Amino acid sequence: LATRRVLTPRTLAIAGVAIVLFELANVTDARLAEHGQYYENTPLLRNFSLHNDIARFLTDRRDLGRIDYQEDDIPYNFGDWFGLETFQTYTASVTTNIWQHKIFEPRVRDIMSIRYSIAKQPSRPEQKLVFHGMSGLKVYETPSVYPRVWAVHESMRVADSNAAREALGSADFDAHSKVFFVG
Repeated sequence: LATRRVLTPRTLAIAGVAIVLFELANVTDARLAEHGQYYENTPLLRNFSLHNDIARFLTDRRDLGRIDYQEDDIPYNFGDWFGLETFQTYTASVTTNIWQHKIFEPRVRDIMSIRYSIAKQPSRPEQKLVFHGMSGLKVYETPSVYPRVWAVHESMRVADSNAAREALGSADFDAHSKVFFVG
């Protein structure tokens, strides 16, 4: 087609790029983590594959909340690799008003719907073991977490971010039925 001048040079360049992209898609795809044949010569991908069973278990859960894991146990971005929503991730997605709260306290983690923890041992006494991965890591579920979405029917106003942090941390504040506004 090029010698007969049926296609313009620009069309040929676009077709060339399309062929290259098509060929690249044959060896790299979104489901690469599940294909064991790629791991023989790539140790980094082999490490990623260690947690396939945990990711499959969590993906199959209908009550999926956020997931927490320790970077010492899983030294890569687990959520991005497997398409799961994790609490600790490598993206800049937490706004300042969230960081103002005690986000690592159990009560706040419950409100943020951090239902599952991937670890060697439970981080809280009420967590129950729900899955044991082949890598030795386990999945623990926290039954006291809030659902991802719920409706509240009462609001209150707090003076500043310090008062908001105190309200959220207080056992008297019922986040199931009340919300607060700062200012």
